[in-house]
Amino acid sequence: LHLNNNNIKRLDPGIFEGLSNLHCLYLQNNQIAFLPRGLFSDLLSVRYLTLQRNRLSVLGSGTFLGMISLQTLNLANNKISRISDSAFYHLENLAYLLSLSHNPIGSVQPFAFKGLNKLRYLSLKNVKLKYISVNGFFGLNNLSHLILSYNDLENINSSTFTLLNNLVYLQLDRNKIASIEPEVLKPLVSLTHLQVHFNPWNCSCKMLGLLNWL
Repeated sequence: LHLNNNNIKRLDPGIFEGLSNLHCLYLQNNQIAFLPRGLFSDLLSVRYLTLQRNRLSVLGSGTFLGMISLQTLNLANNKISRISDSAFYHLENLAYLLSLSHNPIGSVQPFAFKGLNKLRYLSLKNVKLKYISVNGFFGLNNLSHLILSYNDLENINSSTFTLLNNLVYLQLDRNKIASIEPEVLKPLVSLTHLQVHFNPWNCSCKMLGLLNWL
């Protein structure tokens, strides 16, 4: 179902009633500012949902309630600055992609992605990210790709990536990172690709630990 480029400003609960066999829903390039709880509860079979380029600012608890088959969710290019710690809780089959790129998120709060145990690809590119809380990536046990490019990260806590044992690809390029302690990357036992270019590196003896890790 393609509803993109329609200047839609509001969606009321019940509007998708009877569409239990729908597989793909395209809502990009509209003016949607709010998603009421239960809006998508009838969309039991939707696997792909894009809400890119709308005016969303908050993802509340139960936003995606009922979307038990969803595998790809694109929320890029909105105005999202606040995400409930249970916003994604019902998306246990979201596996392919979650994109939150180009939103003014600012920080990753504890348990922000709780319930996304199957997710493999998470993009937080250009979200004005300055801080990642301890347990910010809690529950992302199967994550293989993490995109953190074009942000304002200066320091990364040694426990930030602790639970990301399956991470293969990590992008940290174009941040404000001057140094990384090797303890930050040690939990990433599956990592094969690391992008850290265009950071203001402090090329001193403090970097020897990272060099040895590499």
